[in-house]
Amino acid sequence: MTDIMPKGLTGKLIRRVALLLIIGYFFNYLDRTAVSVAALQMRADLGISAAAFGLGAGLFFVGYALCEVPSNILLHKIGARVWMARIMISWGIITLLTCFVQGEVSFYIMRILLGIAEAGAYPGILLIFTTWFPSKMRGKAIASLEILVLLALAGGAVGLGAVLNLDQFLGLAGWRWVFIVAGVPAVVLGLLVLFFLPESPQRAKWLTSAERTWLVNTLAAEAQEKEKLGVSTLRSAFRNTRIWYLSVLYFMMVVGFWGITFWLPQIVQSEFEGISDFGASALSAIPWLMAIVALIFVSSSSDRRNERRFHAAVPLVIAAIALIVSVAVANPWVALLGIGVAAAGQRSATPVFWNLPAGLVTGAGAAGALALINSVGNLGGFFGPYILGFFADLTGSNSGGLIFFAVCFVVAAIMIVAYKQPKLSASASGPFAPAESAPVGTMSK
Repeated sequence: MTDIMPKGLTGKLIRRVALLLIIGYFFNYLDRTAVSVAALQMRADLGISAAAFGLGAGLFFVGYALCEVPSNILLHKIGARVWMARIMISWGIITLLTCFVQGEVSFYIMRILLGIAEAGAYPGILLIFTTWFPSKMRGKAIASLEILVLLALAGGAVGLGAVLNLDQFLGLAGWRWVFIVAGVPAVVLGLLVLFFLPESPQRAKWLTSAERTWLVNTLAAEAQEKEKLGVSTLRSAFRNTRIWYLSVLYFMMVVGFWGITFWLPQIVQSEFEGISDFGASALSAIPWLMAIVALIFVSSSSDRRNERRFHAAVPLVIAAIALIVSVAVANPWVALLGIGVAAAGQRSATPVFWNLPAGLVTGAGAAGALALINSVGNLGGFFGPYILGFFADLTGSNSGGLIFFAVCFVVAAIMIVAYKQPKLSASASGPFAPAESAPVGTMSK
């Protein structure tokens, strides 16, 4: 085996494996956040209060968290192609059906069902990346996902905001068209994944013999190294204190992100008096465009220096400060800029964070651990929107919720600095030591 990666292999893997998944993830975020744009008309149309909207937006993550680990385990057992296609097709159908909600109860039900349908999407993509991309390639692949998230949030804010102008076209309210337009592409992409996503490097006929040999051997060597950390089986993943620590850490990172995401168009509308629905949704794109620039800079710097903790912690502290400034200064443009810096800090820290668990897990352990971290962390997506809606109803202002998010970002930054990645050359000890390794193959199928 040669240690030299075959020329052009990275580009080939991105085109053949990652591209469909990355596009799918773009529409994944478009589907789950379409409700933030639709709310500009939907709340008034259906008589939904701020707290009820926050609860409904957050209920997505209840269904998501409950089904996340089982979904990722099924992906590991059934195969990436079939299961990812199922995920995409089902979330597209549920998004389409959301256009028929009539009140709070039906809104709650559809949000829970959307969470169940989407469960496993992000950790499933991460799992697929671990089976195709060696660690030296994986950072860019993960960062590309995060950039697509931000493009979906920015482009969705503008594009879906324009869809609101279809109000009463064919007798349907504009907010109902938002869910129709967001849902259709996911169904189409799911069918493309079913027919075109390859299962594994061993079965990829488009790889040359040299490319396949290098890729399979490199991935196998990395898997053997990770097994020494004891997180190669499902049981060991759930017993590992580091995995649970990272789950709580990710929760603190995510609370503020989802609170801002689901409420941003409404925050903008409350700050800029008299602004139209489309104007509010268009201005909501600015924070996410700012975040793209920050994400590219921080991810590149982190990879170049091979440093993770401070490249994640510092942006989170900056995000917290920016939120406090947005609350303290009574100027709508300062508030929007502060939220933009906060979004940039949180999103630029996210791909850096995911390098931490990716260096711990392999096999069934990867399926369980990545899903566990994502599901526990994304429970913050339930609390974040609800907390902001609660404060909005209680005080008539978004300030209390934004300050709460700032505190969560600071706690996350402290936890990241306190975390130390284990080294294979020495036995780990202390509260974050990996669990003892189970016999190879235990619960791995």
